[in-house]
Amino acid sequence: MKKLAVVALSGEKERRRVIENNILAELAKLGIAGVAGNDVFGELPTRQETAAARQRLESLGVDGAITVRLVSRTVSERAVGPVSADDRYAGDFFASYQTFYEPAIREATVDVDTAVVLECALYKLSEQGPLATRELTVKKGKTLEQVREGVHLLVTSLEEAGFLPNTK
Repeated sequence: MKKLAVVALSGEKERRRVIENNILAELAKLGIAGVAGNDVFGELPTRQETAAARQRLESLGVDGAITVRLVSRTVSERAVGPVSADDRYAGDFFASYQTFYEPAIREATVDVDTAVVLECALYKLSEQGPLATRELTVKKGKTLEQVREGVHLLVTSLEEAGFLPNTK
């Protein structure tokens, strides 16, 4: 494949754009040209618009696509008490007792961790079914650098498996 469309199929438009553009940047490192779904379509095409979407992509010289869609979201909570065995500020029994009755000294907290799992599929537009699929887990609220690292691993795994050529 010489030119790929990268289309994020779920999420807010700006989040889709970030994922699409980061995948395109990784493809460019391999010498593969691409276009972002956000740049090709104002809104994602509906099922009734697939023929027009195919025609639009083919007119741009696109012969393959990578789709990305949300498959799961996991939220986990972990309570962190005001006193723990490895807490250097806990002090003795009386200090621990005081934190229970005077939470202003040190309150218990709840850590919330959200992870999303994205399914990525590589298609050749002239064939049925995906050539390859991968899963990418991204922790929500994490830095853009961590998203880039995940996308890099995704594209690298497709290249190493022989699905993407490295023309550079």
